[in-house]
Amino acid sequence: MLPSDEARARCTGEMLLELLRLKRRGLTFDHCLKFFGEDWRGNPLIEEARRICDRGSGDIHFDNDPLVSEFADGAYVSAWVWVDDCDGALRRSVVVPERWQLLSTA
Repeated sequence: MLPSDEARARCTGEMLLELLRLKRRGLTFDHCLKFFGEDWRGNPLIEEARRICDRGSGDIHFDNDPLVSEFADGAYVSAWVWVDDCDGALRRSVVVPERWQLLSTA
């Protein structure tokens, strides 16, 4: 039997609360990448993504453990794309969604 929408929402809310607690204790995105990511050495999908995109300019950067989302005919491989903002014109203040503000007080 599949869980109800309410049960899934409750589970998702509990996971979000736990992630917030872990973040307060020092969990970073880098920790998550290392946990969920895949070692690039010997992974043909990651090696091909690097071959196609890495031009040596530093504009596209691959972590050592990128996320890989595989499909029947290929895969998405996570990478970082550099955006130059020397004058700060692109920067914006970070807006925390209301739902996160409510969770952070739990």
